[in-house]
This record gives sequence, structure tokens and C-alpha cells, in this order.
Amino acid sequence: MYNGVEANLLPYFNGALLSSNRGGSKGVSVNFLDDGRAAPLMMNKPSNTTNSNQYLLLTHLYEYFGMLLQCSKQGSSAYAAYSGFGSMYEVHKFMNLEPNEVGYFIIQVADAALSFGVAAEDLEPVGKAPNMLFGYRCAPPMTVIPGQGAQLQSICSSEEFPVAPNSTCAGVVNGTEPMNATSTGTASATVTATMSGSGSASSPTSTTVVVGSGARVVGMSLVAAFAGLFALFL
Repeated sequence: MYNGVEANLLPYFNGALLSSNRGGSKGVSVNFLDDGRAAPLMMNKPSNTTNSNQYLLLTHLYEYFGMLLQCSKQGSSAYAAYSGFGSMYEVHKFMNLEPNEVGYFIIQVADAALSFGVAAEDLEPVGKAPNMLFGYRCAPPMTVIPGQGAQLQSICSSEEFPVAPNSTCAGVVNGTEPMNATSTGTASATVTATMSGSGSASSPTSTTVVVGSGARVVGMSLVAAFAGLFALFL
């Protein structure tokens, strides 16, 4: 529940919806829970193997948040730098997420991290940075991964979200509810490390996201945090 509204994120992860962007003109079904589901997560592992959708999602997820929060261990042999797709808008464009779903996800990330011992003062950027990046419709391109440059990052295409200051809707597709995946006539896909297309759009305004230094010490605790988070979904 979030703001008194039920928020169910599982269909976006288990392939129940045609909501994943694999570079085409419409969403496809991808099962991101194809390699052990919660069991390896509770052992502080992303998955049972290293060649699954689940492995790619979980490793990219905590690598991305590590870059976003400027974690002190990022880029070391123990905590690889993010190498996935640069535009979170492109990744989520066929999901048509609602404010309560986005808010619920951010809260669960923070709560999971807190339950695994991350200090409360280090969690403040976990809420602020995602809200700044993802919580406003038509937000201009922003730089999260320095080597990837400014990209469209907002995952909010629903008209229920507030419009961003300095907004630009150039390159943004109006959101529609993803269809349910069925056993017949359903497109499915296996995730690869990158999608086709640059995922960027021209805009007169771009921003570099900077978060406070307190986030730098979160480090590998994010791995455990995401394990707790996804265990809640399953």
C-alpha cells in the first residue's frame, strides 16, 4: 500500500505484462524472476547463475543506484560500475507507471536498506535523488552516468505526475496501459546488456544530478537492500 492505494509491482517483473522495452515500437513480456526468484537474493546473490534476466536486472539495478548515490566502492573489483542503458525513460516507456507505484518502489528501497543496517542519514538521498530524476513528467535530459551524458530519465509518462520545471516533452511518447501477456500471440524477449537507439533527445536544458556526500558510504549495503526489496515482491 502507498497513500492508501494498493501498489502491485510484481507484474512488471514476472512477465505478466507487455511492458518491457527491447528496442521495438511496443512493449514485450520479459520474466525478470527466471533464476531462483527470492532464494538467491536472501543469500546476498542476485541470482543462481550469471546468464539470466534476473542476474542482469539485479546487477544493473544496484550498479545504477550505486552511481546515482556516488557510493565509495563503485568501480572497484567488488562493485562494478554501471554499464547498462543510459535512459531510464527508454527502459520504462511502455510501463505507464502511476505515482503510487513509483512512490511505493522508492519507499521500499529505503525501507529494505534500513532493515539491512544502512544508516538513516545515508538513506535521505535514496528518496531525494529518485524523486528528482523520476518523479516529474517531461523532465529534461539529466546526467546520471557521466560517461553516458545527458539522457531522458523520467519514468513518469502518466498525466497524474506533475510537470517538471523547464519541461520538454520532445521524444516522449504518451503513456498507455500495458496489455496483459497471454500464452498465444505474445511477444517475449531475453534481456541483453543494451538496447538499440541512443535514448536521448535534444533539449536546450540538461542537468547533472549531484547528491550529498552522505550517500558515498552506502556501498555494498545496497546489494542487501535490493535483496530485501525483491523478497517483498515475491
